[in-house]
Amino acid sequence: MGGSLAGHHAAACLRGLGFDGSLVVLGDERHRPYDRYPLSKGFLTGETQRRELDVAGEVPDVVRRLGARATGVDLAGRAVVVEDGNGSSSTDWSSLQGPTARRGLGGPGPGRLGAADPRGRHQAPGPLRAPARRVVVVGGGLIGAEVAATAVEHGHHTTIVDPSDVPTGRTLGRAVAEHLLTLHRAAGIDVRPRTRVRDLETSGRLVRGVTLDDGTRLPADLVVMATGTQPNVEWLDGSGLRLADGLDCRATLHAVGSDRVVGAGDVFRAPHPLLGGESVRMEHWASTRRQAALAAENMLGGPASARPLTELPEFGTTIHGARIRAVGFPQLADRGRVVWAPSRTEPRWCDSFADRPRSRPSR
Repeated sequence: MGGSLAGHHAAACLRGLGFDGSLVVLGDERHRPYDRYPLSKGFLTGETQRRELDVAGEVPDVVRRLGARATGVDLAGRAVVVEDGNGSSSTDWSSLQGPTARRGLGGPGPGRLGAADPRGRHQAPGPLRAPARRVVVVGGGLIGAEVAATAVEHGHHTTIVDPSDVPTGRTLGRAVAEHLLTLHRAAGIDVRPRTRVRDLETSGRLVRGVTLDDGTRLPADLVVMATGTQPNVEWLDGSGLRLADGLDCRATLHAVGSDRVVGAGDVFRAPHPLLGGESVRMEHWASTRRQAALAAENMLGGPASARPLTELPEFGTTIHGARIRAVGFPQLADRGRVVWAPSRTEPRWCDSFADRPRSRPSR
């Protein structure tokens, strides 16, 4: 199974359910599973150290193969082909869980000093520590919004570049996204909607800026890529499993094409009853934990007694002092409204109330 948050919790749930067989957790990263939420906040400012990011809790009797990348699977032979620093090998499996997601950059990515990916932990901690710097955040979704808010709060000249009309609209729905856009600009963030980055400008190994698709040059000391995810399922090509924007699964999280494979986390998509059976990927921390628990239960029980995924996705964050909480699929609502509840002692709340969901998700 994958070595990220979903794999860690699935392994823990399997042991909790009494599974006493061998458990192998594969991960191409060379460190233990970690919590991604602080990466766009405390880790960027140096307030959170690497050791504080590790997911708490040990899972008994688990073999962790860190720095090992799955490159293929033999469903009939029940073996996964693994590549690590010592070459390729195979490992037996009784059930296979979906791998972690590869973070797609869709443009210039990390690899130069001054370029960072908040989804990964490979960059040095604290790039947003003083003195003031010029920061360009490529991608204005939820992660990009968190990074930009953290940057401007710490005194950095911050720009968000995003191709959509209203950044975060696909995640929060237009009503809340428009309010968040107002908060960005009130905080001093230069938001460039309907714009893409064409090139990352470097000098030697140093980042110097970005060039936009209209030819505009933005000087930058730090470029943060926050352009979303791309499921890492190429290694499953030819396996007989159905791949469509991730591992295609049934409502019970069993993969289409095999009752011995289940999915959890960013990498899979499955039908949800609120969407009329439309398949969707849910990439949130709380959803991942619940998916992992259900996947472990259904893996042991088998398809005949398996329960379907029915829980709504939910997530929350705090941006510019506003506490944002979402349940369900606010981006699919026909209508929405924002309710503010200011308080002298608590951060402000910003909730979106969706009147009803559309039958199919927007593309």
